[in-house]
Amino acid sequence: MARDDSLSLRRATIGDSEPLARGVIEGVEDYPSFAPPGWTPPRFEAELNHLRAALADPDVCCLGFCELHDPLLPHASVA
Repeated sequence: MARDDSLSLRRATIGDSEPLARGVIEGVEDYPSFAPPGWTPPRFEAELNHLRAALADPDVCCLGFCELHDPLLPHASVA
């Protein structure tokens, strides 16, 4: 198995809130096609505020893959 040093895994910080919030908003764009009636996607500002609060909590761990010199890529969060 080849090793790829261009990718790494790191803990997200409050500075990652905006790209993570954009990822959530983009990730649920097609939900209305199968979501229950009345479901609405989160607003960007609400998701951004939620992520800022969550990432400030020492009991929350959000991990993301990073490419060398690039922002955080898709993530997983555990509270």
